[in-house]
Amino acid sequence: MSWYRRECALGRLSLVGTTVRQAEMSTPLLADEHHPTIDGAKTYIATTVAVGCCLGAEPAESAGTDDLKAAYGVFKDEARDLAPKYVPKTVNTDGWQGTQAAWKALFPRVVILLCFLHAWLKIRDRAKHLKETFTEVSRRVWEAYHAPDRRCFAQRLRSLCQWAKGHRKGVVLETVLELVWQASELFAGVPSPRRPPHQQ
Repeated sequence: MSWYRRECALGRLSLVGTTVRQAEMSTPLLADEHHPTIDGAKTYIATTVAVGCCLGAEPAESAGTDDLKAAYGVFKDEARDLAPKYVPKTVNTDGWQGTQAAWKALFPRVVILLCFLHAWLKIRDRAKHLKETFTEVSRRVWEAYHAPDRRCFAQRLRSLCQWAKGHRKGVVLETVLELVWQASELFAGVPSPRRPPHQQ
């Protein structure tokens, strides 16, 4: 009976309230779903992290917008218990439409960013068999990622696109072009060259 009471009591704590010690909440967040299987059935755990700290982990019935909204809504409620007017500025996601729609429904003014790592992983999955070409694609993609500002980022993506058109065709070229086409979703996280980062 003692273990049962402990298990039930464990789920009552606010994850945000126990991990954040001050009312100053992080405004850039990362949100993603973990897809474990329980007794052979796929489940979804909506996770929210910031500054190396897990702020939310709530199960969702499915990966649909409504279920994810309910799961991420637990984070919203817990964050607002700590800071009543809390609104994140950005949420970095993997590009899943359900995740993005859930966050937009919870925080309408939040800026949704596309996770650069997930964009690169898509390229890796299609190009790793190409050995040296994959190494060069990776170098160019990460070189663009480390650009100091938007202008340089855009230039490096254009250079990557031109290089890919000249050296590759098929699925690898399509994935590189998709990364370039999604640049507006990636740009939101890169500082503008004309304004300091604190004025973004």
